[in-house]
Amino acid sequence: MNKLKFSLPFILTLLFAIQFVNAQSYTVSSPDTSIQVRVEEGDQLEYAITFAGQTIIEKSALGFSFKDEPDLQKNLRIIESLPFSHREVWTPVVKSKHARITDSYNELKLVVKEKSGKFRQMDLIFRVYDDGVAFRYKLYRSERIGNR
Repeated sequence: MNKLKFSLPFILTLLFAIQFVNAQSYTVSSPDTSIQVRVEEGDQLEYAITFAGQTIIEKSALGFSFKDEPDLQKNLRIIESLPFSHREVWTPVVKSKHARITDSYNELKLVVKEKSGKFRQMDLIFRVYDDGVAFRYKLYRSERIGNR
């Protein structure tokens, strides 16, 4: 019995620590690797952006606040990570200073779901170009999120 009293706090501490060790991070870079986006899964999803090794956007929270429903910011986990690369060269119909335009980026789609509650789901889609970053949220229209 004495061993159990000693072991219980140790086991609880270990389980608490494992929760933070299991926090995942996901990275996507520009085709020339100069820009990097990193998404971290912890208490709340956060992203940061670096350019040429220097942080240009510090860790920033991701998620949504709704008027009539609970926030979709905490208690989230990434259930799927889908990388994608795109490269296309096209000629504009209207003359411009460039005869041919290159559309090249790397994309990371993260499927995110609530761990409890309504189990709402959304996608975070990051596109990283050689000269910039774009990201968007895709909310699924359902009873869980409602019409907005």
